[in-house]
Amino acid sequence: MKPKKHHPPQKRKGETYADILAKKRIGQETLRMAMEDEAVRLASDIICQRQLWAVIVTLNERYQFGPKRTKDFFEAMETVLDEFERMKKKNGDAYAEEKLRQRAEQVSGVKIQYQHEAVLEKMREAGVESTIIGTVDGTINEKSKEGES
Repeated sequence: MKPKKHHPPQKRKGETYADILAKKRIGQETLRMAMEDEAVRLASDIICQRQLWAVIVTLNERYQFGPKRTKDFFEAMETVLDEFERMKKKNGDAYAEEKLRQRAEQVSGVKIQYQHEAVLEKMREAGVESTIIGTVDGTINEKSKEGES
């Protein structure tokens, strides 16, 4: 039996092979970016999971939470998160996140900032000039100008 010949992709009328290769390259780049996004999401999930484990240990060591109180804690947290999700659906992510931040600040008595605000403050304290760039999801990133001419 003869091996199958490799045929180049079929091109449409008016399309060049360069067009086909460009589409293929775009597809590969999109896949690479999606894989990187998934890796970042996984790393973030792992960090959150470790922090939650640390909360459980802290509740036990500091406040003597055993299995029952820990279960009660998680049920109460699930209620807060369910309310957060309802608020997101009704009013949008930014509104829900701000309301949750305000509530956390109110019950803790501690000034709570968004993570990016704390990073920006440290950058300003270090004298790093930056420009704010908005992202698709409405969060704020800062691009450092340090080292740029």
